[in-house]
Amino acid sequence: MKKIVLIFIYLSIVLSVYAQFNVYANFKGAFYHADPEAWVDKEPYFACQNLYTFYNMGQNLQNVSIVINGTDVYSYPYIWEYGKYITIGAENGIHFSSGDEVTLRIGNQYINTWTYRTKSALPDIKLIGAGKILKSVWKYIKRIR
Repeated sequence: MKKIVLIFIYLSIVLSVYAQFNVYANFKGAFYHADPEAWVDKEPYFACQNLYTFYNMGQNLQNVSIVINGTDVYSYPYIWEYGKYITIGAENGIHFSSGDEVTLRIGNQYINTWTYRTKSALPDIKLIGAGKILKSVWKYIKRIR
């Protein structure tokens, strides 16, 4: 019985992470904290990566717009190249608070919506790339043994 409960919890966690980051598997978006060590103002921002392919060829996209809370529209003025990130945050004059929604649209096509939750935001993209999270997790795994 315990194994069934643990498997159910594991599957629900995996599915929720899959739903947050890989809805269409072509655009990976999430909220990040620019200053994760801060106590109060962690400077949240939204980042989305273009992974759209057509016949295994990476596609550059244009007419990209990001709708914030259904009212504010940020139009990306450049061509969104394959593999590149669009980041929106304080440098664009947008300050996120818990419960804010970001919707990605390309032309007139709806792509996905992400909701900012302070506890589910990730550390800065640069920290994830450096592997600091994996190092700290590995340190805790060594302690458990």
